[in-house]
Amino acid sequence: MIHLPEHETASAMWRVFPRALKVPLDPREVEEFGAQFGTVSTRDGGRGAWPIAPSKVSGTFSETSGEARLHTDAQYHEQPESAFILACERPALDGGDNLLLEAADARRVAESCFGTDGIALLEAAQWCWTVPKVFYVNGNPQVSPEAPIFGRDGSVRWRIDNIRCRTAQDRDLAIEFADALESYGRLTRLRLEPGDVLLCDNYYALHGRTPFSDPKRLLYRVRLV
Repeated sequence: MIHLPEHETASAMWRVFPRALKVPLDPREVEEFGAQFGTVSTRDGGRGAWPIAPSKVSGTFSETSGEARLHTDAQYHEQPESAFILACERPALDGGDNLLLEAADARRVAESCFGTDGIALLEAAQWCWTVPKVFYVNGNPQVSPEAPIFGRDGSVRWRIDNIRCRTAQDRDLAIEFADALESYGRLTRLRLEPGDVLLCDNYYALHGRTPFSDPKRLLYRVRLV
């Protein structure tokens, strides 16, 4: 678990730093800001500050407009990065707000939906995820090692659109879980303004965004270890 700076309005798993950076953003300064909280990771895409901007009709969340369903980053790696920052240069005019949910609340959703047997399945190391094409390196596996959705330490690893399931029953369970997460009444919604930075724990929180179509929306993500 990352250790976030104390702040009276922060969750234990995330914090927003208002107007922390000058706009237009300099990717190097975004990386320097992130380096206060961990080591900048460049293993996906070869750069630390990765632009989050609509550039394709289809692709991973960082390349497209529309909604991003609740997920954790780098769930397709055996060891995901432990945290990330999102720095905002220009918010969308029509949505694109950040959604956040603590892993403990995600587990409560699963317990309510599935009970003990369902939780046991979500804790089993039988789930895997396809690597997004933009992050696929020739010669490396295109599917993650099998892992649990809920770790015994309270962590979570999750994404619905690239999950690989062993059986149709497992697929049905995953879809039902994804839908239940989206309808949970305690989602935190944050709108980042120019210069704002969100710092988030990637092991103990899920994040997503509301739909948008504005092609000029631009944020930068830096993953941290």
